[in-house]
Amino acid sequence: LEVLDLSNNALGDGDPQGQDDAAWYRAPFFGPLGALVGDASTLDDADKEKDLVEGERRDGPLSLTSLDASGNRLRPENVRGIAHGLSVSRLRHLSLNDNPDVGNQGGIALGAAIRTAALLEELSLARTGLNATGAVVVAVGARRSRYVHRLDVSGN
Repeated sequence: LEVLDLSNNALGDGDPQGQDDAAWYRAPFFGPLGALVGDASTLDDADKEKDLVEGERRDGPLSLTSLDASGNRLRPENVRGIAHGLSVSRLRHLSLNDNPDVGNQGGIALGAAIRTAALLEELSLARTGLNATGAVVVAVGARRSRYVHRLDVSGN
Protein backbone atom coordinates (compact mmCIF):
# COMPACT_ATOMS: atom_id res chain seq x y z
CA LEU A 1 0.00 0.00 0.00
CA GLU A 2 1.50 3.32 -1.05
CA VAL A 3 -1.32 5.89 -0.87
CA LEU A 4 -3.51 6.11 2.22
CA ASP A 5 -6.32 8.64 2.72
CA LEU A 6 -7.42 8.70 6.36
CA SER A 7 -8.99 12.14 6.26
CA ASN A 8 -11.91 12.98 8.56
CA ASN A 9 -11.73 9.94 10.85
CA ALA A 10 -11.02 11.51 14.27
CA LEU A 11 -7.82 9.50 14.68
CA GLY A 12 -6.48 12.06 17.12
CA ASP A 13 -9.08 11.01 19.68
CA GLY A 14 -6.99 8.06 20.90
CA ASP A 15 -5.27 7.95 24.25
CA PRO A 16 -3.30 11.23 24.52
CA GLN A 17 -0.82 9.67 26.95
CA GLY A 18 0.11 6.83 24.58
CA GLN A 19 -1.17 4.28 27.12
CA ASP A 20 -3.32 2.17 24.77
CA ASP A 21 -2.72 -1.58 24.86
CA ALA A 22 -1.54 -1.80 21.25
CA ALA A 23 2.26 -1.88 21.10
CA TRP A 24 2.33 0.32 17.99
CA TYR A 25 0.49 3.05 19.87
CA ARG A 26 3.32 3.64 22.36
CA ALA A 27 6.47 5.73 22.13
CA PRO A 28 8.45 6.42 20.05
CA PHE A 29 5.65 6.72 17.48
CA PHE A 30 2.92 8.12 19.76
CA GLY A 31 0.03 6.57 17.90
CA PRO A 32 -1.07 4.78 14.78
CA LEU A 33 -0.03 7.52 12.36
CA GLY A 34 3.55 7.51 13.59
CA ALA A 35 3.65 3.72 13.31
CA LEU A 36 2.40 3.93 9.73
CA VAL A 37 5.11 6.38 8.73
CA GLY A 38 8.17 4.27 9.56
CA ASP A 39 10.27 2.27 11.96
CA ALA A 40 13.74 3.67 12.61
CA SER A 41 14.88 0.57 14.46
CA THR A 42 15.36 -1.40 11.25
CA LEU A 43 18.01 0.75 9.61
CA ASP A 44 21.31 2.29 10.48
CA ASP A 45 22.50 5.40 8.60
CA ALA A 46 24.56 3.47 6.05
CA ASP A 47 21.64 1.18 5.19
CA LYS A 48 19.28 4.13 4.92
CA GLU A 49 21.51 5.96 2.44
CA LYS A 50 22.15 2.80 0.41
CA ASP A 51 18.43 2.02 0.19
CA LEU A 52 17.64 5.57 -0.90
CA VAL A 53 20.19 5.43 -3.68
CA GLU A 54 19.00 2.05 -4.90
CA GLY A 55 15.32 3.02 -4.67
CA GLU A 56 14.53 -0.10 -2.66
CA ARG A 57 13.19 1.67 0.41
CA ARG A 58 10.54 -0.40 2.25
CA ASP A 59 10.99 0.15 5.98
CA GLY A 60 7.53 1.42 6.94
CA PRO A 61 4.97 -1.31 7.55
CA LEU A 62 2.90 -0.15 4.58
CA SER A 63 5.63 1.51 2.50
CA LEU A 64 3.49 4.63 2.21
CA THR A 65 4.44 7.35 -0.24
CA SER A 66 1.37 9.50 0.43
CA LEU A 67 -0.55 10.01 3.67
CA ASP A 68 -3.56 12.28 4.11
CA ALA A 69 -4.53 12.63 7.77
CA SER A 70 -6.54 15.83 7.33
CA GLY A 71 -9.44 16.58 9.63
CA ASN A 72 -8.59 13.99 12.28
CA ARG A 73 -8.46 16.12 15.43
CA LEU A 74 -4.73 15.49 15.65
CA ARG A 75 -2.84 16.91 18.60
CA PRO A 76 0.87 17.73 18.96
CA GLU A 77 1.68 14.27 20.34
CA ASN A 78 0.18 12.64 17.23
CA VAL A 79 2.30 14.87 15.01
CA ARG A 80 5.45 14.16 17.04
CA GLY A 81 4.98 10.47 16.20
CA ILE A 82 4.70 11.28 12.51
CA ALA A 83 7.71 13.60 12.70
CA HIS A 84 9.76 10.88 14.40
CA GLY A 85 9.14 8.47 11.54
CA LEU A 86 9.88 10.90 8.69
CA SER A 87 13.62 10.26 8.53
CA VAL A 88 13.07 6.58 7.75
CA SER A 89 9.89 6.76 5.71
CA ARG A 90 9.14 6.65 1.99
CA LEU A 91 6.58 9.46 2.31
CA ARG A 92 6.67 11.97 -0.51
CA HIS A 93 3.35 13.68 0.29
CA LEU A 94 2.02 14.41 3.79
CA SER A 95 -1.19 16.31 4.44
CA LEU A 96 -2.29 17.23 7.96
CA ASN A 97 -4.75 19.98 6.97
CA ASP A 98 -7.74 20.93 9.13
CA ASN A 99 -6.28 19.78 12.44
CA PRO A 100 -6.36 23.07 14.40
CA ASP A 101 -5.03 21.54 17.63
CA VAL A 102 -1.69 20.63 16.04
CA GLY A 103 -0.56 24.18 16.80
CA ASN A 104 2.99 25.38 17.21
CA GLN A 105 4.13 22.33 19.19
CA GLY A 106 3.25 20.02 16.31
CA GLY A 107 4.59 22.48 13.76
CA ILE A 108 7.90 22.80 15.57
CA ALA A 109 8.25 19.00 15.77
CA LEU A 110 7.64 18.74 12.03
CA GLY A 111 9.92 21.68 11.25
CA ALA A 112 12.77 20.00 13.09
CA ALA A 113 12.09 16.65 11.41
CA ILE A 114 11.47 17.58 7.79
CA ARG A 115 15.04 18.62 7.14
CA THR A 116 15.95 14.96 7.73
CA ALA A 117 12.91 13.55 5.91
CA ALA A 118 14.33 11.05 3.49
CA LEU A 119 12.07 11.68 0.49
CA LEU A 120 9.35 14.18 1.49
CA GLU A 121 8.44 16.54 -1.37
CA GLU A 122 5.13 18.11 -0.26
CA LEU A 123 3.89 19.06 3.20
CA SER A 124 0.47 20.56 3.75
CA LEU A 125 -0.34 22.14 7.12
CA ALA A 126 -3.26 24.38 6.19
CA ARG A 127 -5.52 25.34 9.09
CA THR A 128 -3.45 23.59 11.75
CA GLY A 129 -3.28 26.38 14.33
CA LEU A 130 0.25 27.52 13.53
CA ASN A 131 1.18 31.08 14.36
CA ALA A 132 4.07 32.99 12.78
CA THR A 133 6.68 31.23 14.92
CA GLY A 134 5.45 27.74 14.03
CA ALA A 135 5.13 28.59 10.35
CA VAL A 136 8.67 29.99 10.26
CA VAL A 137 10.13 26.88 11.95
CA VAL A 138 8.36 24.68 9.38
CA ALA A 139 9.51 26.89 6.50
CA VAL A 140 13.13 26.85 7.68
CA GLY A 141 13.00 23.06 8.02
CA ALA A 142 11.55 22.79 4.50
CA ARG A 143 14.24 25.07 3.10
CA ARG A 144 16.96 22.90 4.65
CA SER A 145 15.33 19.74 3.40
CA ARG A 146 16.73 17.87 0.48
CA TYR A 147 13.52 17.40 -1.49
CA VAL A 148 10.64 19.53 -0.13
CA HIS A 149 9.45 21.82 -2.90
CA ARG A 150 5.87 22.53 -1.78
CA LEU A 151 4.77 23.75 1.64
CA ASP A 152 1.21 24.87 2.43
CA VAL A 153 0.59 26.73 5.69
CA SER A 154 -2.45 28.67 4.50
CA GLY A 155 -5.34 29.52 6.77
CA ASN A 156 -3.28 29.71 9.92
